[in-house]
Parts: sequence; C-alpha cells; structure tokens
Amino acid sequence: VLLFDGDKAGVDASLRSTDMILEKGLNVKICSFPEGEDPDSFVKNNKKDKTLDFISQNSKDFIEFKLSFYDEELNDEDKKVEVIRSIIKSISKIQDRLKQEIYIKKCSQILDIDESTLFNSLNIEDFNDLIETDKIVLVDYYANWCAPCKIMEPYLDELSIEYSQNMKLVRIDYDENLPLVRSLEVYGLPVLQIYKDKNLLWSHVGFIEKSSVEEQLKKFIY
Repeated sequence: VLLFDGDKAGVDASLRSTDMILEKGLNVKICSFPEGEDPDSFVKNNKKDKTLDFISQNSKDFIEFKLSFYDEELNDEDKKVEVIRSIIKSISKIQDRLKQEIYIKKCSQILDIDESTLFNSLNIEDFNDLIETDKIVLVDYYANWCAPCKIMEPYLDELSIEYSQNMKLVRIDYDENLPLVRSLEVYGLPVLQIYKDKNLLWSHVGFIEKSSVEEQLKKFIY
C-alpha cells in the first residue's frame, strides 16, 4: 500500500510511483490522507488501530484511485478519454497478461465501455512502448510459415547492424501477437513499416528487396 499526502503533490507522486511498481510485477494499492495530513502526522495524532483501520478503509487499487481523483473530469468527454488512456497506460505496465485482463474487465464494468475497445487500446499502448525511441524504427511483421519473410530476414538483420546508430529493428511474430496485429490492422505478410516519433512514415506489404528498404531508411535518417 502506497501512503501519500492528500495534497496535489502527494497525489502526483503516488501516480508516478504506481506505474513503476506495476512494471516490477507487484500489486499496488494507494491510500491518500486527508487534506493537511501526511502519513507521519496522521500516525502521531491517532492510535495504531485507528490508523490501520483508516488505511484498510481508504486503500484503493490504481483504477479506483485514478477514477476518484479525476471524478469531475469524467463529465467532460475529451478529459474522460485522457483519464481512460492514463488507466490503460498503467495496465500496460503489468507483465502478467491474466492480471491485465482482470483490470480491463474491471475498467469496462466501471466505465461501461466495451472490453474489446479497451483491449485494442491496450495493444496499441504495448506497441507504442516497443517503438518508443529517438531512432527511426523499422517494424517487421513476420511468421515462421511465411516464405518471403524468411528470405527477407537475413538482410533485415544486416540493416539493423549497418544502421544501428540511427535505426531500431522491431520484429513482431504475427501468430504470437494476433491481438496486436489485428489492432494495428495488419493482415498480409510480410509487412514492413517505418516509424519516427511513433508516427508511421512508410509501409509496404509483400516481398521487397534490401536496396528498396535501404532507400526508404535513408530518406528518413538523413
């Protein structure tokens, strides 16, 4: 349980800490104290039993905490979208897929939003984490049964070495990442895409020679 001051600085600190803890695979609940109180002063002014009782009654998981903190913003559609994205981003930090599904279901029930919509958003968030870099990102969607994919694989590895200072190669197995590729609307193979600052700059479906891919990379690198 994270214990923080009830003021804005305390809440902001709890939100930052939550994602870091979730990323480490730990469960987390948050308990903020009344305005003007901090954990130290509250413990000094109250007996142990009352303190433990307060923590027990006021501890919330990160979804409940964010929704209670942003309660007023949920009445504004644009702000509500941002709150939901913030929750999805926190869920994406969880490594256990089963736990992710449990939180998605909970979020769906509380906000009355279709689960599939939330899962799509989660998949996109996972993808954004993969391509988050200051380099150009070359994304290769492949499958073990895809013959052109196998032909292209050696030269893609060569390019990742030749342009290592400016380019990151991300390889996504189509069969093992079906929810993600469907969310990204990737249906044919092979598919190559180039991203910069999470923006799609170029996409190609089907076999392509190394020289043609290198030509595209040079356009965006230099």
